[in-house]
Amino acid sequence: YRGGLRALQTSLRWIGEDIGWDWVYQRIATLGQYCYEALATLPGVTMMTPRDRMAGLVHFRVEGIAPTELTEKLGVSGILIRDTHDPDANRISTGFYNTESEIDHLRDAVERIQATR
Repeated sequence: YRGGLRALQTSLRWIGEDIGWDWVYQRIATLGQYCYEALATLPGVTMMTPRDRMAGLVHFRVEGIAPTELTEKLGVSGILIRDTHDPDANRISTGFYNTESEIDHLRDAVERIQATR
């Protein structure tokens, strides 16, 4: 228990002192917008998160695919997202450590899953 708390404390100190919280917040917001734009270009994808009130959490639905099914299919490809129930959707949580290429990979995987429907 104490080891986990020390690890968390060390991680938070590293982020605050070496990376900087302002940069972390901006990076998460930038990746959230990038993810929003990437998914919004796909036909049959409905964006649930209001664009003007988002940061790093992006909720969306894919027409004809249940959120739990999409989560499972993406998981097989090594892409970890969540399905939520209020709203009934899928959720991407971008972190400062994610990359644009990972989001592109997600978008391509969603498109491939759509094509098999």
